[in-house]
Amino acid sequence: MLKARLTTVDARVRADAQAALQAARDAMPARAPIDTLTDAFGLSPFERSLVLLVAGAEMDAELADLCGHAVGQPQHPWATFGLALNLLPD
Repeated sequence: MLKARLTTVDARVRADAQAALQAARDAMPARAPIDTLTDAFGLSPFERSLVLLVAGAEMDAELADLCGHAVGQPQHPWATFGLALNLLPD
């Protein structure tokens, strides 16, 4: 269900989101730690998104719950590699 929703987002919305992301990066007083980590380890976009997903699920119980529901196991509120493979772009 979540993947179906994400795939229906049109190109204009994605472009607007990318522009907003870049504006937020430009407004930061220092470089984001995830960008430093990405460069230090040569992470691919998928690997970067995976780090953000699992870190986010550890820091935000609501996101963890959503991850559990997304894989049909609400009793297991955490991100899985299978969820990442299905949800995140390559």
